[in-house]
Amino acid sequence: MTKPKLTLANEQPSRSYALGYLVPVVGLALCIAAFYPGYMSPDSVAQWEQGRAWVFTDAHPPLMSALWGILDRIIPGPFGMLLFHNLMFWGGAALYWRAAKQRSAMVATGLLLFGFMPQVLGLLSSILKDIGMGASLLLATALFYQTGKTKSRVALYLSCPLLFYAYSVRLNSAPAIFPLALWSAFLACRVIPFLKRRLLYRSFLTPVICGILYFALLSVAVTATTKLLAQDKHDYPVQIVLLYDLAAISNETGQSYFPAYISEYEGFSMQKVAENYNTEWVADLIYGPKPVLATTRQPELISELKAHWWNAVSAHPVIYLKHRWNVFTSLNGFNTEYVYKAFLPVDGYNPRQFRQERGALNHSLNAYFFYFSRSILFRGFFWLLICVGLIYFAVRSRLRGDMGAVLALATSGFLYTAGYFFYTPSSEFRYIWWTVISAIVALLLFISQLVSERAAGNLLTETVTEGLP
Repeated sequence: MTKPKLTLANEQPSRSYALGYLVPVVGLALCIAAFYPGYMSPDSVAQWEQGRAWVFTDAHPPLMSALWGILDRIIPGPFGMLLFHNLMFWGGAALYWRAAKQRSAMVATGLLLFGFMPQVLGLLSSILKDIGMGASLLLATALFYQTGKTKSRVALYLSCPLLFYAYSVRLNSAPAIFPLALWSAFLACRVIPFLKRRLLYRSFLTPVICGILYFALLSVAVTATTKLLAQDKHDYPVQIVLLYDLAAISNETGQSYFPAYISEYEGFSMQKVAENYNTEWVADLIYGPKPVLATTRQPELISELKAHWWNAVSAHPVIYLKHRWNVFTSLNGFNTEYVYKAFLPVDGYNPRQFRQERGALNHSLNAYFFYFSRSILFRGFFWLLICVGLIYFAVRSRLRGDMGAVLALATSGFLYTAGYFFYTPSSEFRYIWWTVISAIVALLLFISQLVSERAAGNLLTETVTEGLP
């Protein structure tokens, strides 16, 4: 005797599963078809060359260069890294969908589809450190979220190399990693038998201490890996920021605050500093065939530069903060007409053998990105405000349900971009890509929690309502 109703009910989840896994596959295929073999920037080319030669410096995080060097021996050029980063990103979206679909189909669908938003998809075309960090963190946090739902230790263990990779591929990634290390520690105190048996997770202080130790261990591992690969070949990337700040102060005061090795450099003049200084990026001052400001690899000169920087900043803190604010607001698209380098529209920086004729699909996507490139979707201040709001509501909710995940993601995104106030050398949109992703995912999880709490008649909805104006 047949049971058609039972059959139809069983088919519906299967169709939902198939659709849920099909969307990330379509996203991955779209990125490969439209952007093959991947776009490279000057930084990308330098990393690829270091990986191919197996000679590294600390100008760029050497772990990504080393991985690229290995992949390049299998698939020459940028495609290996394009595939790797996109697999992490779309895999993370699929995992978030899988964990969230039982609570809210709408939110789960959003976690699948947000990768097609222009400010997200536009950057998945390029082999950049920022994309490697963001994609790795998306997959790592998806594994965290999965751990929270299923108590899977395997998922938590798998997140470790992803967090390590993300920490390794950006020199300034620590503010983004720290809140996530704490989130991981809270999960570990709930699922790892050694900790669970002793009920250590019931003490709020214990997972915090574990998170700090985990972050410290990651820091040591990243530092050791960088030192091992770079073999003490230092380019001192910090000097770029110091030179940028000194240029701003010198330009504003009309007095040179540069050390002698720069002011005596043949291409230097205060007039050239004034002509080439801008709040979009430092490149016009330090790059090109005849740079205005000389860079160095000599540690004693770097020490001299740091001393001059401190003297200049101490003497003119208002000018320094004004300069930093102008660059920071430019980075976040606040009160600017354009978003600087919202995405790479062409593969013009690729070595000639890795350039492709672009078809209709690529042109259509570029038109899509350009259409929104001046919109609020590409404005970092919008995503920072979302992070701040979510942090507030998460704290007010006492971290019930998904609000712990919301707090970790929103804090990670906020701290990461907020840190750029002190050290961004440019206003390129790629710098804040992780903040955009973390804000979107956190917002969707917040909505999921609201839907769940409203359905259960919980007080969280009342708490949020009270917090609204």
